[in-house]
Amino acid sequence: MFIHIGKSGLCCRLFILLHTMEIHKNDKIKIIWLINDATTDEIGKYITPIDNVEFLPINSDREISDIEYKYYDHRITRKHKVDNEIILNHFSKIRLCLELQTIVNDFVKTHFPYISIHVRRTDFVRYCK
Repeated sequence: MFIHIGKSGLCCRLFILLHTMEIHKNDKIKIIWLINDATTDEIGKYITPIDNVEFLPINSDREISDIEYKYYDHRITRKHKVDNEIILNHFSKIRLCLELQTIVNDFVKTHFPYISIHVRRTDFVRYCK
């Protein structure tokens, strides 16, 4: 089953992805990941594989014009009410790839005590003039 999870930024897409993982928890899903100004690369490069989820990076909707898919955006969270605890369980399945996790671990070791790291996006810097 192909599911297009919108054109918004990373945070919104991840939230929609978590809901999608719950709604289709017994299905193998292929997430159509549109690469645009809001998300400038494919997510699959940065996280470890998720059991029932595959990412299909595309550069424009024209690339998938011949694919039958469902389109989910933020409205899916209102239509399918899902308990936050369940969403948190799916959140634990999204993990950084080993290369990025190593960078984070090394940073934390040398800059202790930190309780979190916020990765600031810089893809919108050009709009801040």
